Amino acid sequence: EPRSAGAYGAAIIRNRDELKQWLKIWYTFKKIKNHNFTISEFLNGRIFDTCLIYKNGKPILSKVIEKKSYVLSNNALTGAGSTPETTSTVSNQRSKIITNYNLKVINKLNLKNNTLSNGIYHSTVRYDYKARPCMTEINIGRFPMINTIFNNFGKTKLINVYFDMLLNKKKLSKFKIDNQKSGTVFTLRSLDHKPFFYKKK
Repeated sequence: EPRSAGAYGAAIIRNRDELKQWLKIWYTFKKIKNHNFTISEFLNGRIFDTCLIYKNGKPILSKVIEKKSYVLSNNALTGAGSTPETTSTVSNQRSKIITNYNLKVINKLNLKNNTLSNGIYHSTVRYDYKARPCMTEINIGRFPMINTIFNNFGKTKLINVYFDMLLNKKKLSKFKIDNQKSGTVFTLRSLDHKPFFYKKK
């Protein structure tokens, strides 16, 4: 639903009858009409989130995580969710692959010259059944709700780099893909307590 956040109104639909019933539910209880929904291919592969910081039209920092599971998705009516419950850092190679894919999309859409001159870029990339990356979400100008995760691995905190860029406190010239140097950092989250971080060597 275009005027909402998260997975509001999202559903994993298996056939035409399920689609009709789902649309009927939303119209009955929320008066949301059919044209407010979109239908997309179900992507059953791995899911990655990227945060990029831009300055003067150039990327200066990239961080990548993998989403493993979602809060409440098992209890949701249709199994759909958007708030990650479990995430992890990824390998240096995977970070480069996902970052480069984002940069290609940014260049293709000419975002860096139009809306991405300075600030934060957040995206979600999902893999399809042939392990091909597909861009499913782009957010420009705002930090994601899971910003805490990006601040707890690698050498730099995302939010610190952002404010250093805004205040010109440090010279940020060379583009860096910041990843966990050794091991894997996992994050466990719920709606009732602070995130837990632990490292697997």
